[in-house]
Amino acid sequence: MRKTISQSYFESFASELSSKFRRINHLTTGVRTAIGNYHEEILRVAIRNFLSQRYSVRTGYIYFDNENISNQIDILIIDENYSFSYLFQEGNFVIVKPEAVICAIEVKSVLNKKAFEEAFLNITKAKQIKQKSLTGSLGGLIFGYDSPTTSNEWLEKCFLSSKLDEIKDKESFWPNSVIFFEKADLLIFDTQGRNDKNKNKYYSRLYKETGLDGRRNFEVNKSYKLAVFISWILGALAGNEITASGRLVENNFSQIVDYTGQKLGIDGFRIGIKRKLRKT
Repeated sequence: MRKTISQSYFESFASELSSKFRRINHLTTGVRTAIGNYHEEILRVAIRNFLSQRYSVRTGYIYFDNENISNQIDILIIDENYSFSYLFQEGNFVIVKPEAVICAIEVKSVLNKKAFEEAFLNITKAKQIKQKSLTGSLGGLIFGYDSPTTSNEWLEKCFLSSKLDEIKDKESFWPNSVIFFEKADLLIFDTQGRNDKNKNKYYSRLYKETGLDGRRNFEVNKSYKLAVFISWILGALAGNEITASGRLVENNFSQIVDYTGQKLGIDGFRIGIKRKLRKT
């Protein structure tokens, strides 16, 4: 019988992350660069706890050729089994060939509209460069520590941004998930699940049904969001994805958490297309 890591483990881990984030915020108020750098480092350390020594956790650029170079990515997970992967490395900073990169993560201290646009474009570009290497797909995640209130109206403004127009028809390169860690939401781009009426893929908001009335709670708890985040990373290492049920598509890969009671919300968001949304 397959075993899963208990939810209480992720609850303690999520509390530890939150405490570290808050601690540095109190000490470096107003120093945005220092806060951002430390948030990235906190997450790098957390991710390393789940990985074998085969994988390294770095920051830097993905380089295919002179015309195809990513923007700097906050966190790159690299398979060290690939030979001659690096064009440059010093400490945690690298310039790496796309075939060795398994997952790219953008980390934002405050995931506001501007940061959302920047992170979305960075991940999309990184995925496009990975494809040129013909060595599989790249897992792409956005992790926002804090954010404005993630209402339907605010999310729609982000997805309808004119800055994202150039990638609205490149959905195979969009980030796999957007996590608002401190406030409310978790968005999943489900490549194997539902389409809209025009057969377009879109992001769905994950919710949990709470109580006997089946009330939908979009404020998914931090431990669950962290569990899905780690699942995405480990799934990317094994070439797996998360389906519309919130479960992993398995290929010799065990789920790391029990997803019972978690279901996708009905609100969907797609770049460049305005949808009739429920009030939140």
